Amino acid sequence: PEWVLMPDMEGAMCATGSAQKNAGNDISFQRTEAIADGKDALAMQISTKVSTLFKSFKAATGSGADATFDKASSKVSKQLASQTLQGA
Repeated sequence: PEWVLMPDMEGAMCATGSAQKNAGNDISFQRTEAIADGKDALAMQISTKVSTLFKSFKAATGSGADATFDKASSKVSKQLASQTLQGA
């Protein structure tokens, strides 16, 4: 249903979570995982701390015709939410 993909409740914050069916067909574990996913989504709506790290590396080796130039870069982003959810 649409409310699963776009949860909306007037005057309130809401979120849904989901979990893939597991190999053991353990519905209790799947439900617990989905609830945790929903709470995580709700906590991230309230407050999220985002950290980003960008690294750039350049190096030249050798000389003359044998010279090489190496370049590498990477970007890492981490999001952290820490909230107390009462009645969620």
